[in-house]
Amino acid sequence: MPAREAGCPLLRPKGIDSIVPSATVCNSRQSKEAKMESVFRAYAITFGWAIVGSIGMGLGIIIALKMFDWSTRDVDEWELIKQGNIPVAIILAAVVISLGIVIASAIRPY
Repeated sequence: MPAREAGCPLLRPKGIDSIVPSATVCNSRQSKEAKMESVFRAYAITFGWAIVGSIGMGLGIIIALKMFDWSTRDVDEWELIKQGNIPVAIILAAVVISLGIVIASAIRPY
């Protein structure tokens, strides 16, 4: 990362110009209000990506677990988990975690 600019609360990561408009990256000539506006814009972008990730993860978990249930028709995983079958719970947890890794890499903005 480049060195911090004088009076600038934000750092400019490598490749940020392709994702975030240059107005969000401050320089030392901007007024205090413009700097705050750029900080709020960065927060809004981050919050937007958090919403996208949450919706994607929620829908992905529903679809993945339905597909997993469909692929194992003879086994009722939920009933086995209720009975205390830990290996089945670990397998379902692995499905959810792997889905989270895939969605995280898909929505990463850079």
